[in-house]
Amino acid sequence: MSDPIFKKRHRKILEYLQMIEAVSASTDDYLYLIESDTGLIHFTNQIHLKYQLPDGGKKGFPVEDWVKTIYPRDAAPVMEDLQRILDGTQKVHNMEYRLLDRKGNRCWISCRGEIQNDEDGQPLMLLGRVSDTVLGQKTDVLTGFFNGRKYAEDISASLNRGQSGCLLIFGLDNFKDINIKYGRSYGNHLLKQFAEILEEHVAAIHPAYRLDGDRFALNLYGRNQEYARHIYEQLKQSVSFCTLSAGAVLYSADSSSDGETLYQYAESALDRAKKDGKNRLFFFSIDDYKQHQSSLELLSEMRHSIQHDFEGFFLCYQPQLQCQSCRICGVEALLRFHSPARGIVSPAEFIPLLEQSRLIVPVGEWVLRTALAVCRKWRLSLPCLHISVNLSYIQLLEENITSTVLDILKESGLPGDALTLELTESVQLQNYEYYNRIFYHWEIAGIRIAIDDFGTGYSSLGYLKSLCLDEIKIDRCFVSGIQHSSYNYRLMRNTIELARSSQIHVCCEGVETMDELAILKELLPDTLQGYLFAPPCTSDIFEQFYIDSDSKAFRSRMQLEDRYRAIGSSQKESIHPTLFKKLDFESNLTDCAHMFAGEPDTKEALEQLLVSVAEFYNADRAYIYEPVHGATIWCCSASASLKKAAAPALPQTLSTSVIDRWITYFSLGESVIIETPGDILSGSPLEFDLLHRQNITGLIAVPIGWCGQAIGFIGVSNPLEHPANDGMLFAAACFIADRLKQNSSPNRVCAVPGLTAADILSRTQLGLWRLRLCTDPLQNEMFADDTMLRTLGLSESQTPQQRYHQWHSRISKNYSHYVDAAILCMEETGRIVQAEYIWDHPHLGEVVVRFLGLRIKDSTGAVSLCGYHRVISNIERPILSDEDNGQAHILELESARKTDFYEAMLSETIAYTELDLENGRPLTAGGLWEHYEEYCRQWSESFHQAASHYIPRVVAPEYQDICLNYFDQSAIQNMRGDTRKFCYRRKVGADFHWVELSIHVFCERFTGHHYALLYLKDIDTDKKRELAQVSAANTDPLTRVYNRRMFRDEVETFMERTDKPACGALILFDIDDFKQINDQYGHPQGDAALLRMTEVLQSTFRQRDIIGRLGGDEFLAFIKDVTRRQILDQRMSELAQVLSFSDGIPIAFSAGITFVQQKNFSYDRALKQADEALYHSKQQGKAQFSYYADMIET
Repeated sequence: MSDPIFKKRHRKILEYLQMIEAVSASTDDYLYLIESDTGLIHFTNQIHLKYQLPDGGKKGFPVEDWVKTIYPRDAAPVMEDLQRILDGTQKVHNMEYRLLDRKGNRCWISCRGEIQNDEDGQPLMLLGRVSDTVLGQKTDVLTGFFNGRKYAEDISASLNRGQSGCLLIFGLDNFKDINIKYGRSYGNHLLKQFAEILEEHVAAIHPAYRLDGDRFALNLYGRNQEYARHIYEQLKQSVSFCTLSAGAVLYSADSSSDGETLYQYAESALDRAKKDGKNRLFFFSIDDYKQHQSSLELLSEMRHSIQHDFEGFFLCYQPQLQCQSCRICGVEALLRFHSPARGIVSPAEFIPLLEQSRLIVPVGEWVLRTALAVCRKWRLSLPCLHISVNLSYIQLLEENITSTVLDILKESGLPGDALTLELTESVQLQNYEYYNRIFYHWEIAGIRIAIDDFGTGYSSLGYLKSLCLDEIKIDRCFVSGIQHSSYNYRLMRNTIELARSSQIHVCCEGVETMDELAILKELLPDTLQGYLFAPPCTSDIFEQFYIDSDSKAFRSRMQLEDRYRAIGSSQKESIHPTLFKKLDFESNLTDCAHMFAGEPDTKEALEQLLVSVAEFYNADRAYIYEPVHGATIWCCSASASLKKAAAPALPQTLSTSVIDRWITYFSLGESVIIETPGDILSGSPLEFDLLHRQNITGLIAVPIGWCGQAIGFIGVSNPLEHPANDGMLFAAACFIADRLKQNSSPNRVCAVPGLTAADILSRTQLGLWRLRLCTDPLQNEMFADDTMLRTLGLSESQTPQQRYHQWHSRISKNYSHYVDAAILCMEETGRIVQAEYIWDHPHLGEVVVRFLGLRIKDSTGAVSLCGYHRVISNIERPILSDEDNGQAHILELESARKTDFYEAMLSETIAYTELDLENGRPLTAGGLWEHYEEYCRQWSESFHQAASHYIPRVVAPEYQDICLNYFDQSAIQNMRGDTRKFCYRRKVGADFHWVELSIHVFCERFTGHHYALLYLKDIDTDKKRELAQVSAANTDPLTRVYNRRMFRDEVETFMERTDKPACGALILFDIDDFKQINDQYGHPQGDAALLRMTEVLQSTFRQRDIIGRLGGDEFLAFIKDVTRRQILDQRMSELAQVLSFSDGIPIAFSAGITFVQQKNFSYDRALKQADEALYHSKQQGKAQFSYYADMIET
């Protein structure tokens, strides 16, 4: 390029630079210019102060320096885009990516620009702007990911463009428990760790968002269900510190759903994944969602019912009969609900909703009162009648449940033995001591305690030993078809015998047939209940059958009971043969197993087994054949004869061609059963001839399998009993295969040619270890192989305890908590866990070590972990490098004509003056200070004296004193060789603006006099932008109260004050059932509830107290200088009352409170205490608050 053309282009660039410099004062963005000829980039607004960039000044800096500032995972696509700009193949640059600020934080920016051509149409420069303010409000402070606000924008844009894809939402399982157990700091660490995992695997390809709490989202543009499943499995395998659940919803170009609806769908799917056991992915189903919405509507109906004297709820009653006499002795009260919209609703549908919402507490009290009132009425006709009422585990968690039940019983006027309380199957009664204390008080009053649905769910025989029980109710699943199930028969018999020995009453539920009744009358439980006797019915119908002796129903019921009592031996005998044959089979199978395991000689064991098999089938013979390797025959390896009658000798070999049909079945793992040999004559004549010569009229043969192949078969000839039942033979085949495995020679296992396992481990330096962890950490032990000892420089002479402590003590302090967390994850989850850490090697210094392990069984009862270690610092890792394009050639700019810096600078000011520091008077003045020069000359005053007259009138009161100090002549003289700047608010026109005062002190080189240049710049726009950024970083974007980080800073600042001892109360709030608000009314209404909560918190507490939002539906309040509960009790009651009568959706909350003192104050400890108190409030039924101090006392 010729010199004149270059100069012309350069002058044009300088004009643009001056233009964007002038415009920069009126925008919050950073303006930039990239020269096409040189690749140099120029920025306004001193971007280098915030980001890791050089101060380019007027010369600028290379684009490569800009790329170095970009977060590494975002750099490649940005560089490619800019290279196309510089190459002239692209004209517009429009990207969102992350920069690293000077603290190492990742900041999202929006960078846009467009190529400007010169007069000849050639690319001259890329002119554009960088904005970090808009996206700054759309990013999550903790993880750096986009937040929910950005998600809403992006998903809407995607739908508007007609794109299809999949929305995937993740939730860390049991995250609230992690926060409670380890503290929120550790919880935040895990959130960051998961964000890094997400970043590493997919965030560079697909937009990632942190929505709230432990919820993260991926928008998989253009992807299908299988891809989403692949992403989930990939992330699931990478997360070792907890399990991961996810919900997904597919959307398409013709989808009518908006972004908010898609989020609700995906969140509904996530809820389903957690409900189904967690650690899984669930795809949204519209049917499931409708069911969920239906459940919410049903819950709303039941709330309304409770508020209107329980209308819609009613009780049905099912009788309980004595087993032998078949006379009524009791009745169970069963809750039912009639929905105005849906009619009668199944208890399986509405009772879980009552429990989840804790509405079961008031409903349960209503049930107990109603049932006892009915029982009192019926006992006038049936004096010994008792009533059973179901009690939910939610009710058992109520603090006053003991007294509540006793008070209701007292109100009824009935004796305690008229009432049996049944604990529902869902109760997991592990805290035996707690529940036994409750049961003890009830049993003193005569109330009986029963376990309902015994044998299902959480119910176990351990309850009989550990709980104070009076009765167990055996579930219908064990009663159903008991006449056909030997397993259920034996289980029922053993359970009844065990309960009877413990003096525990047994009731069998679900009796529906006369055959079931016949078997149960032989087993003799105490009482029976089921549809055979009567279905659950209303009180009116029950009275017709059991109270009104003149009714037809009463007489019909009496006749039926006579039939029940008449069931005797004749019916039992018709049922028993099939059942007892099964019992005989199982008994014989058990005997064979014991015999086979106890006989050391394999040959003898096989012969005894064949005898048992032949006896079971009452067969002529039992035998075992094995194929001969390399031949086409099968050889008889063992046999047993049962019948004394003469029979042809058993052939010692069988040709493959004769039993070819059998071999086909054996290869499929199936048996051969022949009941009529004539049926095979036409298809298998050789096989028929063999059977005919052996006088075989029936045969059963099953394969003996090993490693997926048939290695033989066991069979019986002419079975007179069980002729079509191959079960016993299959069991015998399993015994034989297991015995063969035990006797197999080690040389049958293939080894790696030329290498042993030990060789491979040694050469790859994989050290094997086993940790045994004890309750006392000082007793922990490490066992290691030779490679482990050599690799980590451990000593063979050390004891296992010494070896463990040397290994653990040399873990880098920065990684010790991480390694301990990995070991805890192995211990608690049983999953394989991998981690890398820095370890201080005795000879090599710091090395990077990878370890992988899992929990294994230990005969001592200790926690045992095993796995491998490998030093990975010395592993070669091939690196793929980008093609070297060479460094861009940088042309030096020609010397430009010097500009009048002084005038250019003052042209941007709103006031300036030059002071002679010998007398303090202004030499020149302009702008807002223009009249100072005349004033000082007229009144012979210094600039400081003149300013002191005007400052009270134009400067904001909070800045007046400091302004006077800055304008003081002696203070300015002390700045020699220095520059000072100060920001304050003063009037500019009619309004107060933010201004920046700059003071430069310099010495005139010829005279030696000192002068000062003072000038004001209007920085109102920049300052407000800065304050807005600070506010965005320190406040919650929705509620505008402090976010968690700033709330903590404010509390810690207050507690560190020195003027007087600091104290206060930290309160953690959680809105009850907030998720249901979002699900039922939508997220906009959920946001409105959060704003209402914020408003009431601010109005309830003092202005000087500190209010913050922790995240999700959790809020924080710090009440300064409060030590009395009475004050807090009053404020909390006012808060609850105002929220409950809020316009729109009533709001209830739970809260935890802890008092703090300045001495030994720890914010993390205080937050954990408040968290535990909040958890206690939730357990006690929500809509209440608890003090941490009360929990310590109890």
